[in-house]
Amino acid sequence: MATSTTKKRSTIKRQLRLFRRIVLTIFLLGIAMFMILIFGFMEDQVEGTGSVTGIREYYIKSLVSARTTKILCHEGEEVPRGRAMLEFDARDQHDRIALLRNEAKELELEIKAREKSLELLRQDPLPEYYRHTKIALDEAESKLERSKYELEVYTRLYEQKAISRREILKIEMEHLANTSTVKRLQEDWQKLQDGMARQIVSQAEGELALTRQRLASKQTELELAIKHLEDYIIYAPDAGIVTDIPPRPGGYFEKGEQVVKLAANRNKKVVAMIDEKQVFKVEKGQKVRIASRQYNYFDYGYFDGEVDEIYQLPEEINGVYYYPVKIILINEPQPLRFGSSCEVTIITGHERIIFALLGFRSKDYLKRRGLGQ
Repeated sequence: MATSTTKKRSTIKRQLRLFRRIVLTIFLLGIAMFMILIFGFMEDQVEGTGSVTGIREYYIKSLVSARTTKILCHEGEEVPRGRAMLEFDARDQHDRIALLRNEAKELELEIKAREKSLELLRQDPLPEYYRHTKIALDEAESKLERSKYELEVYTRLYEQKAISRREILKIEMEHLANTSTVKRLQEDWQKLQDGMARQIVSQAEGELALTRQRLASKQTELELAIKHLEDYIIYAPDAGIVTDIPPRPGGYFEKGEQVVKLAANRNKKVVAMIDEKQVFKVEKGQKVRIASRQYNYFDYGYFDGEVDEIYQLPEEINGVYYYPVKIILINEPQPLRFGSSCEVTIITGHERIIFALLGFRSKDYLKRRGLGQ
């Protein structure tokens, strides 16, 4: 009995010693963990989700108001620079070009007719009415002198009662008509003396120059109309991936309305959505680890990136505000497709473990408490 009791007591003592050692070990581990939390450092991170896009995105708008007639590529297709992607209905523009060509042809024919007319005017510029003005004036002055003499003679005969009143009136009317004719011919001759022929030729030259200017303006308008035919075709401004385009022709677009969206594929970026509670930690130039959902990161690893820009306006998603952050891909060991989703981890620095777990930075905490520096 005594031996069994002694054995039980020694067993209890061993158990108590083991328990004390376990408690002491746990206590020491707790103190060590607490010290690590207080004085230890860890990598501070901000996580978010995003999608892959081109570093340059083109939002191509319509330069005309028209319907689409041809869709030459589809969404997701890779296109080289300068390739035609979409065509609009350009029938109205072709009709306008045809009218302008006809108007220009009419002006060319009019110019030829005016040039021939000017050549004739330079040889004989005066109208037919003015060509024998001097001869007619001399003849009219002679008739006026003769009628004046006859009027004087008939007046004396009438005073002597040798002729009737009717005869003297007839002579007076002839004299008045001769006087009017001389006056009119003298005015015409004065016009000729003042350079009427030169003025007629000058006017014809001016009309010809005006017609030539109208032709030049019409040809310029025609060239611009032909050049504007390019506005009815949308070309790729850069090599890239078509991310948005009408699926079928026939849609009507107003001038200035977005038609095609293209992402340049020379470089890629990730637009990540960061919670507004954590975005204060993000700064330009910070390194980023990107895990694409296209690839298993255990097999393919991470893609490296760098923060390039933090957008100023948030976006609301399910009642929570997120700020878009632009991340430039530094390397791309595997090809990433546009629009693919990914998870990003932004390395915001090294922070004390306790502060990192609480979600704020120690330097800001100390500064607020007046303990900085």
